[in-house]
Amino acid sequence: MIKKGILLFMLLVTNILFSQEKRLNEYKKLVDSAISIAANNYMLQLSENSSKENNIIYVVDENSKPIDLDSIKSKLPLKTIDFNNKNNRKTLKKGLKILRVSPLLQGNKITITIINFLVKYKGKEYHYFNGGGSSVFFEYSCQEEKWILTKVEHIGI
Repeated sequence: MIKKGILLFMLLVTNILFSQEKRLNEYKKLVDSAISIAANNYMLQLSENSSKENNIIYVVDENSKPIDLDSIKSKLPLKTIDFNNKNNRKTLKKGLKILRVSPLLQGNKITITIINFLVKYKGKEYHYFNGGGSSVFFEYSCQEEKWILTKVEHIGI
């Protein structure tokens, strides 16, 4: 009887962990899709005279922490950086183009806002220069049991 109880408990825990992993994977796919959309839009806005070195875009989350970029497809070179790491201050002094990703879940809708920044570190302070951004809207369909892209907005300054 105790063995059956333990087995039932283990099955329940495994089921819960698997369903959470599936949700995290779906969330990651939504964020990756939004980053790809924003990066490709950013590339369209760049002049053809820009050198490839100048087109490197750094992607961070809403807390200025690095993001995993392995599964993101973009024609622009994407990297990530940790603002809080003191070793990166020399790089930040030159000025970096940043995409900051901020997801917001409201009910069955998720809005992923990606803001374009130029960031410089000068005089022990971070200086942010906003250059517009993109908002990507997804809605969960209970009938189809998946997230659906509903709208994309690009805003420039």
